[in-house]
Amino acid sequence: MEAAPAPALLSVPQAEVLEDVLREQFGPLPQLAAICRLKRLPSGGYSSTEDLQLVLERRRVANAKERERVSALRRAGPQGHPGSAASRPAARHQTPGR
Repeated sequence: MEAAPAPALLSVPQAEVLEDVLREQFGPLPQLAAICRLKRLPSGGYSSTEDLQLVLERRRVANAKERERVSALRRAGPQGHPGSAASRPAARHQTPGR
């Protein structure tokens, strides 16, 4: 009995990087931004000029305000927007046989 031939190796495409795929589909992506002021050091590095705890507290307050703003918008609903359910007349349901 003959031994089965070794399976041929299939070529594998290069690994895709999610960032590259998203950039191709949607264009330029948002970039990270510093949340505090930085000072350039003589060594070429950067150092924060502010107390990190104060910076983080400001971010928490800003994020809480944004969450509250979004919640208020959701509570208000889509009233008055063209094409929204609130601006269209209610559909009448017909029962079969009538």
